[in-house]
Amino acid sequence: MRRILATGIGMQLCLGAVVLSGCSGLLDSMNATEAAVALMLHVEAQDNPLKPGDASARIPEATAFSLCFGQIDRAKLQQATDGKQLAQDGAWTGIKDAVVKLDFTDAAGTAQQITIPTAASEANALNLPVSFKGDGFYGISSKEAQLLSYNPASDYTVTVSWSGKQYQLKTRPAQPVKIKEFEDHGSKMWAPYPAGQAFTVTRDPSTDNPVQDNPEAFVLLSETKADGSTSLAYTNAPQTPQAFTNLMLDDTAYRANSFTIPGDKIVAGRGYAVTITAVAKGFPVEGSANTALFTGSQFLAGTADAGGLKAE
Repeated sequence: MRRILATGIGMQLCLGAVVLSGCSGLLDSMNATEAAVALMLHVEAQDNPLKPGDASARIPEATAFSLCFGQIDRAKLQQATDGKQLAQDGAWTGIKDAVVKLDFTDAAGTAQQITIPTAASEANALNLPVSFKGDGFYGISSKEAQLLSYNPASDYTVTVSWSGKQYQLKTRPAQPVKIKEFEDHGSKMWAPYPAGQAFTVTRDPSTDNPVQDNPEAFVLLSETKADGSTSLAYTNAPQTPQAFTNLMLDDTAYRANSFTIPGDKIVAGRGYAVTITAVAKGFPVEGSANTALFTGSQFLAGTADAGGLKAE
């Protein structure tokens, strides 16, 4: 169970969250109002469905990092019931004046630290939530910061400084999963693919385990251009402050064995990149220098498996 109540918040999620040194850590997280969700997603370079085999038109490798940081109004959290969201409108208020830094070790063994700006652009290399605008959203991609790189053997730590306090989250990226539909198809390129037909993205290897045992996963459908650039057509990733809040409170929807991209997103004559990213979940770092974050705050990181569709 990953749902929590507005009263007694924290018990269910804390059981699987972090090893606490004592009751004070548990109580601090239950009483905290500042919350954070960080995402770091990576995708390898891939063929362009519009120009397969053309090296000059390939979709480039990219990494993107984003952070949603703000305050939770506990009075606007509600008990989960069938089909109802956990966070009401206004449950989240973004904090715009924080200083955000990301620390990691790159593949060459060099320690890197990147300052993460307020997310202000509409477009980025992965078309991920890093493109959000507004208070509390911070983000950057390897398109803007070449030092931002993906190293599955490294821990990644995000440090947020605000109002004289410090908050930290730490994770190590998850192992990737494959898209079963492309594996069964025998090719990473599906051309032609019937326009208007929904596309199912299934984790491979598929599992009979309960969905709560699956890592969270995000699916993206990006329309490709002839030059290898992309624009977001569909994603199940959080796209609003309310969705980020609900991700903290109940991640069940992201643990499914398969996800469906609606058929109306696949238009004749267009090429698409399809990705699934399984993510490892990291949690707040405890310590005397760090202030507790709201229960459910997390750092998600992973690399994508990708394939292409040419709709006709």
